Amino acid sequence: MTGKIDTTMGYRRARKTMATAMGRWQMSKQQHRLDWTRLSQQLLLGLLK
Repeated sequence: MTGKIDTTMGYRRARKTMATAMGRWQMSKQQHRLDWTRLSQQLLLGLLK
């Protein structure tokens, strides 16, 4: 009985950790994309001048 409860708790915790990690990864990916657009815009502006 107690073992079953422990496994479900561990499973929930693992899923939560996975979700958090995925969320962080998505956020960093978006941040990278923003940085890239900013960089390319600066490069284009520099070339146009």
